Amino acid sequence: MSARKHITNTLLGAALGLAALCAAVSCGKVSSVDAPVPSPSFTVDDGGAIGSLGIATRSVLSAPDIETRKTCVTLAAYSGGILYASGHFTSGLDGMRLDLQEGETYDVVALVNMGDMRSSLPSSEDGLESVTYTVPGYAEVNSAGIPMSGRLDGYRAGPSRGTVPVRRLFAKVTANLELDWPGASFAGASVRNMNGVLAPFGESAVSGASQVLSWNDSGQGSGTSCSVVLYVPENRQGSIGGGSVPRDKSHESIPAIDAVRERLTYIETRVTASGQYEGGVTYRSYLGSDAVSDFDVIGNTHYIWNLRYTEEGLAYEDWKTEKDLADNRFLRWRSDPIEVSPGQAVTFADWYSTNITSGVRAWSVNASPGMVSSSDGNGFTVSASAVNGMELTAWASPSVNPTDALTVSTVFRVRVNDVVTWVERLELSPSSATVAVGNSHDFNSVTLVTERYVNGELDSTERTPVAFGAPGLTWTSAAPAIAAVSSGRVTGVSVGETVITVAYAAPHGGNPSATCAVTVYRADQTGGVTVDTGWDDAGSETLDP
Repeated sequence: MSARKHITNTLLGAALGLAALCAAVSCGKVSSVDAPVPSPSFTVDDGGAIGSLGIATRSVLSAPDIETRKTCVTLAAYSGGILYASGHFTSGLDGMRLDLQEGETYDVVALVNMGDMRSSLPSSEDGLESVTYTVPGYAEVNSAGIPMSGRLDGYRAGPSRGTVPVRRLFAKVTANLELDWPGASFAGASVRNMNGVLAPFGESAVSGASQVLSWNDSGQGSGTSCSVVLYVPENRQGSIGGGSVPRDKSHESIPAIDAVRERLTYIETRVTASGQYEGGVTYRSYLGSDAVSDFDVIGNTHYIWNLRYTEEGLAYEDWKTEKDLADNRFLRWRSDPIEVSPGQAVTFADWYSTNITSGVRAWSVNASPGMVSSSDGNGFTVSASAVNGMELTAWASPSVNPTDALTVSTVFRVRVNDVVTWVERLELSPSSATVAVGNSHDFNSVTLVTERYVNGELDSTERTPVAFGAPGLTWTSAAPAIAAVSSGRVTGVSVGETVITVAYAAPHGGNPSATCAVTVYRADQTGGVTVDTGWDDAGSETLDP
């Protein structure tokens, strides 16, 4: 299946996701930079929880304030690009102070929840991008809080308080999970191949297997619909390959992924099943800013993944869908022999469990002597070369989506019947006639000629008289104003020519017809020559006796 993925990425700006530290400067020759945790006494903006959604289940980083917790801060100030002062604070985070020269300008950096990082600070500000932090175990992160870092450039030491904005070095992933196949239930979700080495002032990315964390953030899910929140260290891997659909986002579809797959972070969902299927399925999906080709996991970003798993997706067997299922479905075959005609498609499985009804894709049918060809759906088609009365033995095994595990087969007999076709013609006698205006003419006969063909060869011909008033026999005149017709009798109406048609709804489904050309003349016309009954004019002559 392709599990369908709809990804919503919410980039958290200052209003949502910037945890803040505040810096304050006291008056006098020497001043201090304060970077306190949010407090009513100071101006802070840490945004609270990252895009809180009221999720039902959470990850192993389950401290209620895991997204905003601050337990320690390493603070440093650079003057002219050179480290001037630093300090590490585990308490009193609302009043951290560094000794700075009043009126001087400093770049202040903060590393939060990473322990004492002073020994990792470079003497030159240019070296900050090379600073790294190794992520400890999940228990330590859950206790200390999510690592954060940030900087405040151009701070002028004086009475005003400075605020160092910091960003979380972890992303938040909300996986909204939905199952759509019978007997299945979610068992949980995990994030794997997480980055274990972060760059607080650069872009964090796994460069080799040694950087991958040995632990995975996991969340428990249940039922057929649930949401799981997971926290994932930043891992910027960019865009790889040229996939066009979510199914392509795999090393099996894009070879370029295979070379770096150990560096790519992915979410793994576990499903258990009972009933028609028994066992489990593991689904995997690479994270990223889209479902197709991007593999970036960016800190302080909330990714929302909507993952729907269907029974159809069980047809796939690859890295993204790993199955350990027993298939308990079954079929019931039709009793044999099955009688068919060449070219006719028939069904030979007349019942199957409900989850197969929309899942049968193809049948494998073998038959001797090869007179059966397979077709899609539930049936097969007999070839046109089959002969009369042949019986053959065939076996069939369905190749079924959502799984190929169903290998139920049967042996049955197929009796191939003759292909019988009919050709029906109608004859009308006579085929031409003349009738005087006002007179009538009776046709001699109507005959149905039926030809029977078996497997394409003429088998017999039958001639059957049809009564003029028989059911299904119809008479029509092309010009009723010239000649009318009814039940085999034509009557002249006016001088002219027309065509009489007789049609018949024949027994084998045909509708043959026949015609007669009719000429209508006046009663004093014969053969088209006018006979004048008047006297010839011989003129006149006077006789004198």
